[in-house]
Amino acid sequence: PSIGCPGGTVSSRDVRNTRPQEEFKIATWNVKTMSQQGKIHNAFKEMERMSIDILGVGEMRWPDSGDIYIDDYRVIYSGKTDGKHEYGVGIIFNSKMARCVKSVTPVSERILMVQIR
Repeated sequence: PSIGCPGGTVSSRDVRNTRPQEEFKIATWNVKTMSQQGKIHNAFKEMERMSIDILGVGEMRWPDSGDIYIDDYRVIYSGKTDGKHEYGVGIIFNSKMARCVKSVTPVSERILMVQIR
């Protein structure tokens, strides 16, 4: 089936495994900034409203890198190392998916690698 998107059409396909897997929903969002107070909680509300399990965040603008828990969410982020609130990426996991994180590698303010199982 096709999924509509602003830039065109993206195709998806079913991948069959030999063992049944639990389904989960992944999304991305360019938030422009998460450095303002309360913005992270807006993301949590949207994740709950849209039943999103894992949210990739662009333009997070949090300095340095980290792996923190806020409320029932795990927030892993990678930003600039000079302390400036510029650029930055993050991944937010709901409580169900937070325990599935196997490894975290912050590469730069634009790349964050997270391995899940």
